[in-house]
Amino acid sequence: MADKAANTEIAALGRVCGIAPEYGDNFGRRHPTSPDTFQALLSAMGVPWEEPERRREELIRRRLGPWSRLLEPVQVLSPGAPATIGCHLLTPSVEFSSPIRLGATVTTADSAPIFAWQAEFSSPPAATRAVPGGFRRRLEVRLPGELPLGYYDLRIRVEAVGLREEGRSRLIVAPERTYLPGCLAAGRRLWGFNLPL
Repeated sequence: MADKAANTEIAALGRVCGIAPEYGDNFGRRHPTSPDTFQALLSAMGVPWEEPERRREELIRRRLGPWSRLLEPVQVLSPGAPATIGCHLLTPSVEFSSPIRLGATVTTADSAPIFAWQAEFSSPPAATRAVPGGFRRRLEVRLPGELPLGYYDLRIRVEAVGLREEGRSRLIVAPERTYLPGCLAAGRRLWGFNLPL
């Protein structure tokens, strides 16, 4: 049984993972999410919460969001124009003068090559954030061409100030809007299934 301080940390971790801290029942009453529910849902999501040190590291990492890693695991892009991908480069200090070298590839979901390119950035990016182990700098990387609708894998290798970091991201090129049946476009309503967790 976790103590009160541990339950507070577990609830905070649950909230940054998207677990609601409370819910309303059919009669309008509010119910707080129980510690057991936070623990069960975090376990189902594969989020480490049992060991205090790993729990705290995970909470810090998730609060940093995209600043905690080189690339987001999944990025959704719009079709019809070359996209810009945001990277967060790790550096040991807030200032550095060496160039940033980047190598990247984009392949289809079944590993067929689409693009491969290299780039060099001579001036450091402006947006910087302190993170455990140093600083992360936001770098905007433009894809060399358009991608049609579909799923792709992006791999990036970045070198700067003697450090090398690699990351990968799933790119999903999706339309701006989903299909809208004619009956809904005309204002009709339909019934469907809803399964709350």
